[in-house]
Amino acid sequence: MIQRIYIKNYALIQELELEFPKGFVVITGETGSGKSILLGALQLALGARADHSILFNKEDKCVLEVELKIEDSYRQWFEDNDFDYEPTSIIRRELSPNGKSRLFVNDSPVTQNLLKQLTDQLIVIHSQHESHSILTSSEQINLLDEFSESVELSKRFKDKYKEYRSVQKIYDQLMSQKEAIEKEWDYHQFLIEELEAAKVHSVDLDALETEFNTLSEIDTIRLQLAQALGMLQDEQIGVLTTLNQLQRTLSDLSRRNQQFKGFEERVISVLLELRDIDGEIESSLDRLIPDPSRLEELDARINDLYRLQQKHKAASISELKEIYQELNQKLSEDQSPTNQIASIETQLDTLKSELNSLADELQLLRQNGAGNLSSELEAVLHKLGMPSSEVRFDFKSTEMTSNGRFEIDLMFKANRGGVFSTLKNSISGGELSRLALAIEYVKSRKGTLPVQVFDEIDTGVSGEIADKMAQLFVTMGTKNQLIVISHLPQVASKGMTHYKIAKTEDSESTRTQMIKLSKEEREIEIATMLEGLDPSDTAIQHAKSLLARL
Repeated sequence: MIQRIYIKNYALIQELELEFPKGFVVITGETGSGKSILLGALQLALGARADHSILFNKEDKCVLEVELKIEDSYRQWFEDNDFDYEPTSIIRRELSPNGKSRLFVNDSPVTQNLLKQLTDQLIVIHSQHESHSILTSSEQINLLDEFSESVELSKRFKDKYKEYRSVQKIYDQLMSQKEAIEKEWDYHQFLIEELEAAKVHSVDLDALETEFNTLSEIDTIRLQLAQALGMLQDEQIGVLTTLNQLQRTLSDLSRRNQQFKGFEERVISVLLELRDIDGEIESSLDRLIPDPSRLEELDARINDLYRLQQKHKAASISELKEIYQELNQKLSEDQSPTNQIASIETQLDTLKSELNSLADELQLLRQNGAGNLSSELEAVLHKLGMPSSEVRFDFKSTEMTSNGRFEIDLMFKANRGGVFSTLKNSISGGELSRLALAIEYVKSRKGTLPVQVFDEIDTGVSGEIADKMAQLFVTMGTKNQLIVISHLPQVASKGMTHYKIAKTEDSESTRTQMIKLSKEEREIEIATMLEGLDPSDTAIQHAKSLLARL
C-alpha cells in the first residue's frame, strides 16, 4: 500500500507531503484545482515518461517520492534485480533543470522499464482514458486471461508464436532466394573441386618450379656439367690430375721433413672433397635426361596454379591453401539448400504442433473463464442500475495469430430485447464508466493488485447509481487500498479518509495544496459538492446524512 507521497517543485505544487492510510481514500476538489496534477506526479514517480516543463521553479530540481509497504511475496523481484528488499520501500524520482531524470529504489538507481515491472504489480491507476482502453480487443483479451488465470499460458503461447513467425520468416526468405543460394552452393562446390583437382592442399610450388626450370634448360646444364667433369678429370690439365701430382710431391717432402706434413694433409682433404664433387656431378649428368612430356606437364600444372591464385586473388600459394580450407570448412558447416529447407520445414512442423496444443489449452481456459467473468460483470452492472444489461465474450475462429486461433470480442447489450454488439458500437459514456468499474471491482476481488487508484471513474453517473457505485468502492476498500478522485458527493461521503485539493493564489504565483479534512470540514465540502459555494443549511444537513450512512 501507499503510505506516503512527497512532492517538491512539481507543476503548481511547491512542496507537499501526504500520508495515506489503509482502505478507501477519497480525494475531491473543484474543476481545475489540481487533481490531475497529483495523479500526474504519482504516475511520474512510478516510472511514467518525464516532461521537464512541469517544474514549478525552473531553477530547482523536482523530487517525487512514494513510500510503499511491500509484502514479502515481492522479495524475489528485489533479489533477482540486486536491490535491497525493505518492507517499507521508497521509490524516488528526481528531475533536474538541465533535463536529466533519475529513478531510485531504496536509494539504488533503477531503469524506467525495470521500475515499471515492479510498480505495475503493485499499483493500478485507472483514469478516464483507461475506461476507453477496454474498447480495444487487446485489453479485452488481457482481462479475460487475467480472470481465467491464463496469463502465463498466454505469454508462453505468444513467445512460441513469435518463435514460429521468426522461423517462418527465415523459411520464406530461403525459399525466395532458393535459386540464388543453390547457385552459390554449386559454385562453392565447383571451386573446391577445381582446387582439389589442382592438389592445392598438398602441392609444393617451389619444387615444381625448380623441376621445370631444370628441364627447360637441361641441354645447357648437361653441357656445363660435362665441361666441369672435363676440368676435373682431364689427364693432362684436369684439376684432379694436378692435385694427385701435388699430393705425391708433398708426401715425398713430408717424409723428408715432418714440418711439411700439414701441407700434405690439407691437399688430401681438398682432393677428397673434389673427388666427391666429381662423383656427384657424374651422377647428376647420368640422371638428367630430357623429358619433353614431363616439361609440358609441369608447365601446365604451374600455369594452372598461377591461374587459381589470380582467380582467388591470392598473393601466394599459402594464401590459396587457406582459401581452400575456408571453402571446405564453410561447406562442411553449412547444409545444402535442400537440407536447409528440409530442416526448417521439420522445425516449422514441430512448432506448429506445439502452437496448436497451446492454443487448444488456452482456448479451453478462456472459454471456461468467459462464462464466469460475464456472470460476475453482469451481477455488478445490475447493482449499478443496469438490471437488463448483459455481457458475453464472442469467439470467432480465425487463422493463427499471436492471440490464438480465435478473435475475441467483449459484446454488450444494455436492454432486454436488444441485440449484442461490440462495445465501441453499443455502449454510452455512463455505461462505459460503470462497466469499467465492474471490471475493476471483479479484479479487486481476486486481490491481484494491492493498490487501486481511480481518477473520476464515476463520470456520467449520478443519483441512485452514484450511491451504488460508492458502496462498491467501500467493498473494494476493505480488500485493497483504494484511492478515488471523485466529483460525486455520494462517493466522497463513503471514504474512510477524505482529502481536498485546493488552488491558492498570491501576487506572485498559483499553488496547489492538499488538505486532510476533519469531520466538520467534510460536511462543508460535501455540501459544496451538492449545492456549490456557500451551501445552505439544507445542503449541510444532506451532507451530514450522507456521512451518517458510512
